[in-house]
Amino acid sequence: SWEQESLAGFGMVNGIEAVDQATIWAAGFRQITGGYEGVIARTYDAGVTWQEQKAVGVQLQDIAAVDAQTAWAVGNGIVLATTDGGENWNEQEFAPSARVTTGSAADAPTA
Repeated sequence: SWEQESLAGFGMVNGIEAVDQATIWAAGFRQITGGYEGVIARTYDAGVTWQEQKAVGVQLQDIAAVDAQTAWAVGNGIVLATTDGGENWNEQEFAPSARVTTGSAADAPTA
């Protein structure tokens, strides 16, 4: 059955990716004074609790993950990657004027 979940701190969840029964990644945005910021969050307990991973200055549109350690978040002119469970997010080389709205990952080295 379906249950509604709330992600505190999000205004809008644009992308969600479950990599196993307990680990779920989410990306979206929230409104702040003067605009919006993108937010990445993760849960290790099937959505009971969520930990914010990263906030950035653009709206995030999607997230792709292959396991509990490796994920990519995409947004307007940005691609962020983590290989350590969200402890660190690194901006990837990308055309800054591009508007990315979706992402996909085949395995850990291929997004």
